[in-house]
Amino acid sequence: MATVTRIPRLETRGFYERKYWGELIGGGTFFTIQDIERRNPLRITDLIADAPGVRVRCDGSGFRCSVYSRRVSTGFGGGGCELNVYVDGTLVVRSSDSRWGKSPVSVNELVFPIEIGGVEVYQGAASLPAEFSGFDNRCGAVVIWTK
Repeated sequence: MATVTRIPRLETRGFYERKYWGELIGGGTFFTIQDIERRNPLRITDLIADAPGVRVRCDGSGFRCSVYSRRVSTGFGGGGCELNVYVDGTLVVRSSDSRWGKSPVSVNELVFPIEIGGVEVYQGAASLPAEFSGFDNRCGAVVIWTK
């Protein structure tokens, strides 16, 4: 008999319920602590890149990276649409910041994979739960939960 350890904080914040319903209706991609430990990613983008419909774009160092939806385009360039990033329910990287010339924080600078208890990836506004949607979130979101 296999047992799965659930992190109480993720339970109270709704991660496991969103995972259950999201997998049932195809509303996102979810990585649990077991997935993260099994994959043992060096950077968080190594994990997020496995989500369908998502592309990771990095600079020459491979460390400063942003996450884009392949399903939503920003125009003729076809480069995709940058996803907002939340850590523990708080918006920390707003996709609109990079459009206005601000220097966005790289996803890899936020937390180390060893600190992560769960990750939710939503490829567009239609799949976003209400707590992560808003007037400026048409691209989707990456939601990172620490242990």
